[in-house]
Amino acid sequence: VSYAFVEPVAFPEFLQAHGQEKLLQRLRDWTPGHLLGEAAQAQAMEFYDRYLMTGGMPEVVAADIAGALASECRRLQRDLLQTYRNDFAKYSGRMDRRILDDVLRGAVDQLGCKFIYSHVGGEVKHQQARRALELLCMAQLCDAIPHAACHGVPLAGNINERLQKVALLDVGLAHGIWNTPAGHSFPRWSDLAPALRGGLCEQGIAQQLRIAMGEPTRRGQLFHWRRENGRAGEIDLVLECGGMIVPVETKSGASGSMTGRLAGDQAKLMDS
Repeated sequence: VSYAFVEPVAFPEFLQAHGQEKLLQRLRDWTPGHLLGEAAQAQAMEFYDRYLMTGGMPEVVAADIAGALASECRRLQRDLLQTYRNDFAKYSGRMDRRILDDVLRGAVDQLGCKFIYSHVGGEVKHQQARRALELLCMAQLCDAIPHAACHGVPLAGNINERLQKVALLDVGLAHGIWNTPAGHSFPRWSDLAPALRGGLCEQGIAQQLRIAMGEPTRRGQLFHWRRENGRAGEIDLVLECGGMIVPVETKSGASGSMTGRLAGDQAKLMDS
């Protein structure tokens, strides 16, 4: 018996679904350190910003391709989120569904940050929040990103699960919980609150890297690194690639060279 994991639509697949094969090939042919070209750069970032608004759930992507209003895509995201919440009833007897909902909301509010159980609202106790997060990860709605010492590979050989971040299955779940505004079109990236931009940026990158690092029968695993004992210093995401430890730093500014390269970086990594 073998299990296969189905992930949300990745960014390269999103481009293909929108008929942007030429742009995707341009991104795949691009070499880090070289200029992509202003036109291709602007087009890639336009589609990547749209991907961060729609996410990769097939029904939402299909609606976006069909020309649905942004408000309709947002409604579909909320509907999918409610479907997951309704499924929480299956855990009746093991966990109060309201606690699961509070912890899921807490995971969204703490995207890109160290997950702190005491910051979960609803008067949820530490052990309740910990167990609820374990259930959400087992259901694959969330992914734990533990701290790795990064002394060598495999990274999973020396982790500290007490220092962990949390990412979601899909960035669309965050919009469903935040109820990010959308009318005829999605809001501009620069119009979003800085806290939302930071969380969406790291969620989008973590989501793409998880898909890229995974295999049909194995989900990709990400890690992060930070100085312990309260000292300042952190690497947002760490992964293994070709037997090497690769650090990943994310930036969520409205402009900047690091942000501008993300679309090309992710398309190339997904192709490798």
